[in-house]
Amino acid sequence: MTSDKGIFIVLEGVDGSGKSTQFKLLAERLKAVGYDIEIFKFPQYNQDSSHFIKKYLNGEYGKAESISPYTASLFYALDRYEAAPKIKAALQQGKIVLADRYVGSNMAHQGSKFTNSGEQRGFFIWEDGLEFQMLGIPRPDLNIFLRVSAEISQELISKKAKRSYTDETHDQHEASLGHLKQSIATYDTLCKLFPKDFKEIDCAPGGKLLSVPEINDKVWKMIKPILPETPPHKGREVVFKLDEPEEAKVPKPEIVEPTTTQQRSKESGPNTDGKLEITIKKVSLLAANRVQNIAGVKSEIIFEQWPADGNYNFYTPVGLDKKLLEKYRQTFTELAGLHKRLKAAQKGEAALRNLTPLAALTTLKIAGSEENIIKLISALRRSPLAEIKWLAEQIRISANQLSPDKFKDAPGKDILAQLADPLSKIASKNLTADNPNDMETITLQNTWPRNEFALLADALFPYSNSSRTDIEEELENWPYTKKKDTFIAALETDNNPILEEARYRWDAIIDNNSFKSLISKLNMEELQSQPGTTKYGFEVPAIIEETGLDELYIECFEKSAKLFAALINEQPGMSEYSLLQGHKNRWQFTTTALSLKKAQALSTASKDRLIDLMIEKITERHALIGDFISKPTDKEEKHTSTMAVQKTKKTARVSLPRRRRSKRSKG
Repeated sequence: MTSDKGIFIVLEGVDGSGKSTQFKLLAERLKAVGYDIEIFKFPQYNQDSSHFIKKYLNGEYGKAESISPYTASLFYALDRYEAAPKIKAALQQGKIVLADRYVGSNMAHQGSKFTNSGEQRGFFIWEDGLEFQMLGIPRPDLNIFLRVSAEISQELISKKAKRSYTDETHDQHEASLGHLKQSIATYDTLCKLFPKDFKEIDCAPGGKLLSVPEINDKVWKMIKPILPETPPHKGREVVFKLDEPEEAKVPKPEIVEPTTTQQRSKESGPNTDGKLEITIKKVSLLAANRVQNIAGVKSEIIFEQWPADGNYNFYTPVGLDKKLLEKYRQTFTELAGLHKRLKAAQKGEAALRNLTPLAALTTLKIAGSEENIIKLISALRRSPLAEIKWLAEQIRISANQLSPDKFKDAPGKDILAQLADPLSKIASKNLTADNPNDMETITLQNTWPRNEFALLADALFPYSNSSRTDIEEELENWPYTKKKDTFIAALETDNNPILEEARYRWDAIIDNNSFKSLISKLNMEELQSQPGTTKYGFEVPAIIEETGLDELYIECFEKSAKLFAALINEQPGMSEYSLLQGHKNRWQFTTTALSLKKAQALSTASKDRLIDLMIEKITERHALIGDFISKPTDKEEKHTSTMAVQKTKKTARVSLPRRRRSKRSKG
């Protein structure tokens, strides 16, 4: 035994063997009996000591099989060396130390690279000397190998979430069936060569996988002989609840009975527009926000008001371990408290909306044609998040009550759904991340047509008997002044086609609330968004700075960023729930000049800096269109003048606004 006081037990197994589940159950069972335990999981992906391991598994040093087993072993040994003092301290305190993987994993995975049994045994001896003698890493009392076939292992691997430590769907060891088979064979060899150190449990006798409780009982019987007879604490009754699939544990939000315009129109007359209206309660803001990306679907998000005691409701994704779940809940409790203090101190309700977590529960109302609702369902199903997949199904079920012929079965898989995972894999591996310190708020990516005079042929076509080709040829011979004067005349003509045909592709980095304001004014097409992140930072509103509450405001984002960092390391697919509405995100969309002209008219009374910025950028490419859009009509000028007079009468003094501070998140 390693220590006169503590016991050191390691669970080993290839990826997909159910080891993580058994490790969790064994830890809970030992605590329930009354033992003090300390747990370690290797590799330690959330520690700097795993730096070389992550690069190795991500293929940055080349194919795993091309890396010398002696070289790769150093990466893993140094990670365990970093944890060794903590293991020794726990053993000296008399604790039961549990490790999920240890030196045996290194021996099995790297040892599987040898084809010569003599060389393999030589490697085992070298590895033993390196870790337990040279580096002084504690030696386990027992290594338990949970054995399943490579085929069963790979089937279970396919159900796992994407790894946080690699850009691939699964790391190089998991992805290779051949490597899994070789690793299992090497574990078998270790159990034969070192029977006192390595014990094997057959988890799938006859090719049939045992149940989780059956495997756990086998593990318990194996470790019981080496446990101290008398636990230091009195045992307690405990009920073990085995993990269910993620989808099965998604909360069931309340669904309001759906209605349609057809049903309502029975009183007033026939209606054939096929529009559906559906309301779903208790959906996270993150899931509700996804709906706005689908053209033709109108959405309204109604926030649940935060109670005076600060205990608001938020969505908790399943699959978080106990420690991470505690941090998740604690963070939102602290955020609610900070929000309460800010709300009591000033009246900037709009600014405080930026502090709403994307995990906050909301009521979602959607409306759209049957065709667009089908597109929405298909788009939501492509999300990796269980809650959003659930939302897609609830929308389908509700729509089926209104239109059984079209929504009885799920819409078929489309090309985008089939390409989603491969595209994600290709992008994460081959595309370089942007430098967040060099990002414009909004960028004009593409302009069509490149020369605005190309739109003049369509404007003149209704007034000529020539073909469009002939008109274009004649326009090429016109002097610039004549083209310009005619173009301006066309712009000032009612119902001219120029503004509708001129199109602009945008890249925007703005917060969720600013984007919602923008989308309410613009008719966006080809709208896309990227996964939420903290790297683009946030802005401190002027009203927050003016009232001296900026430190409290910034503290909210700092707490959110810390939770995001913890989730991205352990559960990357769930990290977006930790973000706040005020975190900036990246969007891509297309607009027409006509849409921007209408938005400019809406923004005349209260200037919209984003709309103004977009028009400025258009003017750099399409000077005449930009000037026309930015120039208010006579009616707009009169309205603006009236508002200015009223404002002057009501305002005794005017102070210059403080410059808004833009913050980058550290997480």
